[in-house]
Amino acid sequence: MVVAVPKDYRSKPGEYGETKKQKQFLMTPTASDLLDSMVAEYSTTRSDLLERVVRGLAALGKEARDHLMLEMGVIEEEGDRQ
Repeated sequence: MVVAVPKDYRSKPGEYGETKKQKQFLMTPTASDLLDSMVAEYSTTRSDLLERVVRGLAALGKEARDHLMLEMGVIEEEGDRQ
């Protein structure tokens, strides 16, 4: 389930004091379904969930963030890179 957000809500500065701008990106159907499941679980929107996840990762120290990225397969061990 996707929560529709009225346009007037999107045009106002939100929690972070900034107006959100529309962005477009591609993801697999599986990732999209997982995102929608989390949106429903936390009663939020795709936009808000992604904003919080990205800001949360950015707030971590580099070492902790690199550890998570390594665990998720986003990056490789330094010795494994070619």
